[in-house]
Amino acid sequence: MEVGSIMGFATARGTGGECAELLAVLESHQDRLYNYLLSMLMDGDDAQDCLQDTFLRAYEQSLRGSGISGPWLYTVARHRAVDVLRSRGKVQGGPADLAEVCDSWWDDRSQQAHNLLSILPAQEREVLYLFDVDGFSGEEISRLLGIRPGAVRARIFRARERVRRQRQSTPSGEE
Repeated sequence: MEVGSIMGFATARGTGGECAELLAVLESHQDRLYNYLLSMLMDGDDAQDCLQDTFLRAYEQSLRGSGISGPWLYTVARHRAVDVLRSRGKVQGGPADLAEVCDSWWDDRSQQAHNLLSILPAQEREVLYLFDVDGFSGEEISRLLGIRPGAVRARIFRARERVRRQRQSTPSGEE
């Protein structure tokens, strides 16, 4: 669901003018949220479904007069992704076909970063993605995930070490 779809839906319900702020928040987070969900789920269709659900919940929240923020969107998206992972019965850790999904807006360096992220266990991948790609602070990640700040730092350290070892063991140019 693209952000414009929400605006069209809101306008049809007679709430178009009240959704301008929501639209701006969703537009500014759409790509980053999708990439975050993709990094968790490793499946483009599931990531898109979770993004749609997140946008729908944001719209419902705005109808209740509650504000929407970036961290709130990430929390809702994460909860939806966890539901999908639970329905699968396990966390998938294999690499996804990211080139098909991302070729239009990611350069080679970003593609390499996502390939490296795909080797990480889900918990490490999520924390490293939030910290290094989306720029959340350790404290923000702690609140978002409901874990101690020390656990966030430990996961970031372990993830970076794993990526460093992988890069050292891979001949240059083959990432």
